[in-house]
Amino acid sequence: MHTPAACTLSLPPPPQFEVLPACSASKQAASGCIFRNKDGTWLRSGSSDAQVRKENLYDYPPLLAALRPWGMQYVIDAGSNDGFSTWLFARALINATVIALEASRHNFAMTRLNTQPLPNVHSVHAALWSGPDHLQLAGQRLGDWAIQALPLANKSRGVRGEQVVGVDVETLMRQ
Repeated sequence: MHTPAACTLSLPPPPQFEVLPACSASKQAASGCIFRNKDGTWLRSGSSDAQVRKENLYDYPPLLAALRPWGMQYVIDAGSNDGFSTWLFARALINATVIALEASRHNFAMTRLNTQPLPNVHSVHAALWSGPDHLQLAGQRLGDWAIQALPLANKSRGVRGEQVVGVDVETLMRQ
C-alpha cells in the first residue's frame, strides 16, 4: 500500500474537544447534552449511546467471562464509540491494557470522558486501517454508530466528512 508522504507512524496528539453541557434532570430526552449514569459513565441524549449500551450489556458479559481466564495483556476496542465497551473491558480485565480506538472526534470525546478514571485505558483518536494513511469519515448523518472510514481519495467522489489518521495494529502496539 502506498503511504502518502505526509503520513507518519506517530499518531497526532488527541484533538481538543468541547464536552456537551450536562442535562438537567427534566431534559435528559433532549438532544445536545450529556447526563451521568448511576455507574458513573456519561451518555449523550438524542444519540445511539443508549442502544449501544443495551447491546453491550447483553453481548459482553459472556465474552468477558470467556476472556478473563486467558489473562489478556492487550485489548483493542476498534470503534469505541462513547467508550462504554472500553469501560466494560477495562473493568473486567484489570490487568490488560485496553486501547480505545475511535475515529469520530465527537465519539472520541465521549470515550475520553468515560474512560479517563481508568488507568489501564489508552485512548487513540484514529481509525483501524491496513497501514498508516489519511482517511475521511462518512456516514455521520446516519448516527454515531454508522460512521465509517474511507480513503481520502473519496473526497473527489463527494465524501465530505472529517479527516482522521488510519493506523494498523502493529503501529498501535508500538505506541
